[in-house]
Amino acid sequence: MPPLARDTGTTRRWACRAGHRQHLAMTPDHLRSLLSRIEQLSPRTLGLLGVAIVMVLIALLQRRWSRQAKAWSSTRPAGLHSDAKAPLFPATPAPLDPGRFPRTYRLSTGWRMFFLLAGLGLVIAPLFGLRHLNPTHDGTVSQQHFREDLQLLCLGGVALGFYLLAYVLRCRVTVAADAIDVQDVMTHRRLRRADILGRRTQRARNAPPTVILVPKDRDAKALKLPQLFSMDADFRDWLTTLPDLDAAEVQQSEKEVAANPAYGATEAERLARLEQARKAAGVFNAGCFALSMWVWIYPRPYEMAIATVALLPWIAVGLIRWSGGLYQFNQKRNSRRPDISIAFIAPSAVLALRAVYDIHILDWQQGLPWAAMGGLVLALLAGTVAGSIRDRLPAMVLLCLLMGAYAYGAALESDRLLDRSQPQLFRVVVEGKHVTRGRHTTWDLKLSPWGPRADAEDVEVSRSFYESVRSGQTVCIGLYRGALNISWFTVWQCAPATMP
Repeated sequence: MPPLARDTGTTRRWACRAGHRQHLAMTPDHLRSLLSRIEQLSPRTLGLLGVAIVMVLIALLQRRWSRQAKAWSSTRPAGLHSDAKAPLFPATPAPLDPGRFPRTYRLSTGWRMFFLLAGLGLVIAPLFGLRHLNPTHDGTVSQQHFREDLQLLCLGGVALGFYLLAYVLRCRVTVAADAIDVQDVMTHRRLRRADILGRRTQRARNAPPTVILVPKDRDAKALKLPQLFSMDADFRDWLTTLPDLDAAEVQQSEKEVAANPAYGATEAERLARLEQARKAAGVFNAGCFALSMWVWIYPRPYEMAIATVALLPWIAVGLIRWSGGLYQFNQKRNSRRPDISIAFIAPSAVLALRAVYDIHILDWQQGLPWAAMGGLVLALLAGTVAGSIRDRLPAMVLLCLLMGAYAYGAALESDRLLDRSQPQLFRVVVEGKHVTRGRHTTWDLKLSPWGPRADAEDVEVSRSFYESVRSGQTVCIGLYRGALNISWFTVWQCAPATMP
């Protein structure tokens, strides 16, 4: 009797579980009902839902990338560079056994799920959108053009979705003992192991690392292997036995510093000075960035803020000169010498943007000769003082561009701050006003023609001034000659006795 009772209870539990699974099963009627509900959603709701799903998938994949990086990283190898990032491959590779190859690798489970969901979403969602965007003659011409643009956008999404699906099906890597094959959607690449010079590792902040196989032939294209595949010990051993070009360049850079007698009497002193310079460069770069943000966000007092940010590039030039080239500008990726390029990039950009937003130039082309000639002269001067910059052509080209922006902003600021001329006054009517919102919110007044302006034009003003005037009101404009003959003007509210 007890065994019968146990059998009856077991049968009842299995029946309950079967009924529960049948209740949760997706029948064709349930699927049609779900599709009909999705069709009732607006295209905007479908788009927001798709964006939310993609953002959640990206967040989950980013967590997966960090876990994979921790799993792949091993202990740091002993060497001169003690603060280098943990390597993607072990420092002491295992001997390569040809009997373990060939092996074929496809996308990892996480990436397959991501590309499949993204591809299906990019195929299904635009198809629903196309159903709501059927060609019709209703509406204005602009609405019809907008509908046609959305249809082209949906077709592009469908094409991208099919590409992702094909990528999941076709993408694979085949590793043999003497070669490697990479199959993509439309390309196939084979690289013999004997033709590989070495490997590099390219790291991105929000993406998995990429292994780059550099061929011995300089004219041949490098083979990139993004870490989207299920990498096992055999694959890692195959890559690890290749020469690490990044580590070789780092060690070569440290050897150059250690062999330079200008940096110290002994090798230990030179390497200690290198570490001190790297720490000092970090503090200096952070200070340059903070001062540039001060000038960009709240430049008060204005003259002091502009003068401070204008001095930063020349302080960097002095550091490069004083250190004998230990500090560098636009340094190579694997160089151990500290890079202080931020002292040139941030101040130049902020100075130019500050001048554009703060100064109303009558003709912006008047500042271009100053930007061209001033940028060239300043770049040559900086390259002459810091000889290590002059010896590298890419660094000089980049420095010319940065000094051009620096010269443009410095010329406009000097033209206004050093101007002592008397302005020409004009009364102008505010024909309209509007606010433009985006990454940068602007408050614009549409002013009637005045002086050299033959047509009504928008002028950007501060928010407080924008709120203090109304359409149809008269405001005053003062036109200045400029200390460097770059005409500029300013707008303010007219006092009763300002004009005769």
